[in-house]
Amino acid sequence: MNQIAHVYDIAAGIELGLTKPEAKNRTFYIGSERQYGWRELSDLAAKLMGRRGLFVPIPHISVSLIAGLAEFTSLFKKKPSVMNWEKRLDLTQPNWTLSIERAHKELGYTPVVGVKEGFEETINWYREQKWL
Repeated sequence: MNQIAHVYDIAAGIELGLTKPEAKNRTFYIGSERQYGWRELSDLAAKLMGRRGLFVPIPHISVSLIAGLAEFTSLFKKKPSVMNWEKRLDLTQPNWTLSIERAHKELGYTPVVGVKEGFEETINWYREQKWL
């Protein structure tokens, strides 16, 4: 399970953390109110794009091998690789969840942009850039 948040909500959370006196020297997690599974996110993205999704589980050892090779080859390129050893950790963790309860109670943080709305916006942007 994972939490996903729109950049608007992240920026609003950061602003609250910078402007509320009660946030001084405190740690707050900013994200969504609920958790999403990778398959749920994949199915939603496919539906919004009008496509049939294909969810392909990849063994962790394969992800590690690809990440290692990508990081090694990036040593010879001018740009860093999108896939690297650190990104491998993000992709192979079964859960990345944190509680936003403290930010909600103490700062008044509440996410505004839902996952569907955020995905629609992102997909439209990708289409405008002709990446999809």
